[in-house]
Amino acid sequence: MFDFSKVVDRHGTWCTQWDYVADRFGTADLLPFTISDMDLPLPPALSRR
Repeated sequence: MFDFSKVVDRHGTWCTQWDYVADRFGTADLLPFTISDMDLPLPPALSRR
């Protein structure tokens, strides 16, 4: 089972969904509904850490 209740902050990780909103739209306080991406952590089996 995987914990889907953990909040993942992807700001500053080169994530197109979050890190380039201000560059494209001139403000950083928008919610990017244009990208079908979910902010979930990787399962441990897929992580190199």
